[in-house]
Amino acid sequence: MQYMLMRTQDADTSVSLEACEFWLSLAEHQICKEVLMPHIGHLIPVLIGGMKYSEIDIILLKVIAVIGAFITWQMLNMIVTGIVADRLCSHHGKNFCLLCIEQLA
Repeated sequence: MQYMLMRTQDADTSVSLEACEFWLSLAEHQICKEVLMPHIGHLIPVLIGGMKYSEIDIILLKVIAVIGAFITWQMLNMIVTGIVADRLCSHHGKNFCLLCIEQLA
């Protein structure tokens, strides 16, 4: 296990990619949980630390974050300004129903 953790952090990209393939392969087997649980505290930081994103991945993640923040802001704004405060959801009888937000807005 320690050897594969070290290889996952190898400076040689081909070696680290092969080590990542090992973890992926192990994850597909039933024995994965019992084998990895004693090492999970070391494995997770190594895997997260080795994550690489392409330029397009980074752009998409930023767009998703901005959209999520905008939607959250809009929902909070609706609550604070009372746009939906005086309306009841016809399906669920709630003032602010996340399931039917498009009907209340």
